[in-house]
Amino acid sequence: MANEITVLWQLEPSIPFICADGAGIEKGTLVKITDEFIVAITAADHDAIIGVTMEEKIASDGKV
Repeated sequence: MANEITVLWQLEPSIPFICADGAGIEKGTLVKITDEFIVAITAADHDAIIGVTMEEKIASDGKV
């Protein structure tokens, strides 16, 4: 994956956001905000990055 990083130090507690149940997002992926507290993977150079995922989201696992 091209837009992936490794977090070495977490200076602040994580803020929980929502993503679609059908979405699969790997840990360390850069995400953008699409609606109020809803995130998606960044897909373009001009996307505004709001953060990095701290855990993996498995597609269609029932969690949002």
